[in-house]
Amino acid sequence: MTALKNKVVKPSQSIKDLRKFSIEGKVKIVKGMFYFVKVLLITGKRRATKVTTVIMTGGLGNQLFQLAAALHLTKGMINLEVDVLKPRKTEGALDLGAFSLPSRVRIKASTGRSHTLATKTAGYLLRSGIHPSRFEEMGPIREALRFLGGIVIRFYVGAGRNLYIGHGAGYTESVPADGSTLIGYFQSFRYVDNLEVQRNLMALRPKNLSAKAQNLVSEARLLNPIVVHYRLTDYTSETRFGLPNENYYRNAIEALIGVMKSPIWVFSDDMDLAKARFPGDRIEQAVFIDTEGLIPAEILHVMRHGKDYVIANSSFSWWAATLRFDRSARVIAPQPWFLGQEEPKDLIFSNWGRMEMSKT
Repeated sequence: MTALKNKVVKPSQSIKDLRKFSIEGKVKIVKGMFYFVKVLLITGKRRATKVTTVIMTGGLGNQLFQLAAALHLTKGMINLEVDVLKPRKTEGALDLGAFSLPSRVRIKASTGRSHTLATKTAGYLLRSGIHPSRFEEMGPIREALRFLGGIVIRFYVGAGRNLYIGHGAGYTESVPADGSTLIGYFQSFRYVDNLEVQRNLMALRPKNLSAKAQNLVSEARLLNPIVVHYRLTDYTSETRFGLPNENYYRNAIEALIGVMKSPIWVFSDDMDLAKARFPGDRIEQAVFIDTEGLIPAEILHVMRHGKDYVIANSSFSWWAATLRFDRSARVIAPQPWFLGQEEPKDLIFSNWGRMEMSKT
């Protein structure tokens, strides 16, 4: 015992030094080593459980869905990863980052480097979660691919090895393990159908609101316009999504305002085409909002000030309607949401109206 008390064992010493101690001393040293390892494992596990990583993808609408899912599914800190799947950015910054985010959400600083293997791995996992092949639907195969994918993501990103992949583009029934890495679109109202998440999302405001955006907000508060959205550009060449036709917009507007002469504010990513597709019998009420010079967060903020909503099959206008300041405002969405692929599970709130997108 005296030898044990007086001897200082350095970590660099050989295990052969154990021979100098009594059996009791050896037992204490071994127990101490096991305790040390246990503390490291527990500390590491606790550290991991504090942070959930979200591999961000898509534009502002998709980024909001990913944020909502993370807020709904986790209680700890959330890191938003911005390099792997190349989410949309404005002037080098994540579109979502233009908002003042909840205190437990952090945007991971971009490294500016290309992570080709991680990008391909995450892209494959994202695709296989939405459109898995029969081979990928086999349980052991799916788990093996996710395990290997987790190793790649962890190596390049430093995120948790446990992957939580969205099943389909909408709601996923399962709950992620603590400290997981989330990959998916998560397009579902269920991630918003939670009071704490609602409070966090309704509190979103652009960090900086330009004078042009401020003027539009002031005018919207005065006029209470019907907000109508056209998502065009990339949708014109994407046959799986489909474009709501003129009759969808005409019938939806009629259902909301009838013979009233309420102003109609039209938002679009291609205003010339939106004008050509707008119902001619309502053209005098239409104001085609010039959003040039505004960032996506500002446009969304302006759109939140509507009296009622006719949205496109777009996550952007879905969020404008979901985060509307007038909670009594009515919303009409296209039916079906997509013409050539399955609608995300639990996408549309039960109190929203639906209108055929291509009915003549």
